[in-house]
Amino acid sequence: MTEDNKLLSDEERTFRDIAEQIPVVVSELDFNMKFTYSNKKGLDLFGYTREEIAKGLHAFNLFADQNLVRNNFARVLSEEMPGQREYLCKKKDGSELFMQVNSMVIFKDNKPIGMRTFLADITELKKTEQMLKLSEEKFRSIYEESPIGIGIFQQNGSVINLNKSLKRLLYQMKIDCDEKLDLSVISEKLKVSFTNNNNTSGISSLSSIHSQFHFKWYINFINTSEQQQSLIIFQLEDITEKTITEENRIRSAEKNAEDARKTVNFLRRKVLSQNSFNKIITQNHKMKELIRKIDTVADINTNVLIIGESGTGKEVIARTIHETSCRKDKPFVAINCGAIPDTLLESELFGYEPGAFTDAKSQKIGKFELADGGTLFLDEIGDITPAMQVKLLRVLQERVIEPLGSNKYKKIDVRIITATNKNLQALIDNGTFRKDLYYRIKVVQLNIPPLRERRCDIPLLCAYFLEKFSAIYDKDIYSVSDAVLQRLLSYSFPGNIRELENVLEHAFIFCRTLNIELVDLPEEFKSDESLPIVINDESSLKMKVSEEKNIQNALILCKGNITAAAKKLGIHKSTLHRKINKFQTD
Repeated sequence: MTEDNKLLSDEERTFRDIAEQIPVVVSELDFNMKFTYSNKKGLDLFGYTREEIAKGLHAFNLFADQNLVRNNFARVLSEEMPGQREYLCKKKDGSELFMQVNSMVIFKDNKPIGMRTFLADITELKKTEQMLKLSEEKFRSIYEESPIGIGIFQQNGSVINLNKSLKRLLYQMKIDCDEKLDLSVISEKLKVSFTNNNNTSGISSLSSIHSQFHFKWYINFINTSEQQQSLIIFQLEDITEKTITEENRIRSAEKNAEDARKTVNFLRRKVLSQNSFNKIITQNHKMKELIRKIDTVADINTNVLIIGESGTGKEVIARTIHETSCRKDKPFVAINCGAIPDTLLESELFGYEPGAFTDAKSQKIGKFELADGGTLFLDEIGDITPAMQVKLLRVLQERVIEPLGSNKYKKIDVRIITATNKNLQALIDNGTFRKDLYYRIKVVQLNIPPLRERRCDIPLLCAYFLEKFSAIYDKDIYSVSDAVLQRLLSYSFPGNIRELENVLEHAFIFCRTLNIELVDLPEEFKSDESLPIVINDESSLKMKVSEEKNIQNALILCKGNITAAAKKLGIHKSTLHRKINKFQTD
């Protein structure tokens, strides 16, 4: 202390005793602005000792702004201003803190002798205030610069504040941001209702002469207190570019999907158009034996006779032989001998030279010459006349042809495959077919069983034809119903596979679901009574139709894959093979 405690009055000693106990800084200064006293709180807070106070510690050592302190000190002494102020102060170690200072003049014998100050540390409070101020400024910056339009409205819809983005978007929507603006004007423009105090959001589109705009909006109702009305926070975002980009992406994805679908269908058609063993759809043991024979004779350059009813797939067998032979890269030429009059058949087979007959104005290449190096398929060979049989026999024996109107022979290298649905032996017996030609064309004879003798193949053929039609008609139908399958299994199919294909194509065209139903079949197939039922060695099929139906359905669903069908049925594939073979032989 700057003076001995004995020199103080009782009143002053009492005050200082109290000052030592209170939690605020209490200090006294003389007219030279030097400290004459500081309580323990002040000494601890600022880091000074009583000895340093006694030596005359100046106020400038504590207060950063000396001019402010000097002026305020003079004004307090003259009682021109209130004594409460905030100052930035310095500790002895140089660190800073904010103090709230209350000052009053000290009188003795009615004369001013100095100034007493009470200092409260408000450093943390000032930091909090600064943080709040910075937060408020940051919020205002975010609010104003946000790309999303934000508006604050009173509960009645009147405007409190709009940020720059919202003003810009409202201008884009041709809404004036004047004192008459009301939230109802915006809601009417967007064609939505902001009522019932429910938080909500949505998307609205506005069209102009040259363009269309898309906006996403949000509405939030905020209750500030029980005494005040609710505030309405309205947000508006321009999503036009996003929407256009998304629409373009969707269109692009749809186009890519369409292109992919077209590519898949093209490949499906290409695969279906290829002729190989894969096109012979069967689980029938007779057909499997036929395939083994084809595999044996394919590369042997010998004549083959195919016997089978109409529609059994004689040309498919012929093409399979050709495409699995060494001649596969050469032409495959087919001609239906029964569909061409005998007078024209000769020119079709051998060709002609200009002037060979009245209308022969230019050369015509015959089928034999077109097929040179490859395979010539003569379908319905049993329908050709004896005269044509003689000419054909000569070609088979000598391997040369003589076009009409020519006196020159042409050597040919052609493999001959013939086919008929007639009994050639019976034709030989009644003298309408030459025996020597018969033996020439039937070096190897392949017999195709009719569809009624291989009913187990009907489910597989159904799956194959549905796949084929899906590619042709660009339409997905996956299977036939149980009722349709039973109807097909009970039919005799005098037209064989060709008739089955025609029936399924008709049903495919009229089907409007993913599965063919009875209603889709041709009229003659819709009633059991209208179908001719053939009772033969497979009549026992009706007695085991339930098990066969399950197997057939599984084969359809798995597109003939035995392993997958066995897994679906919950049996071993060897068991499934055995059951299929049993159904085929029963």
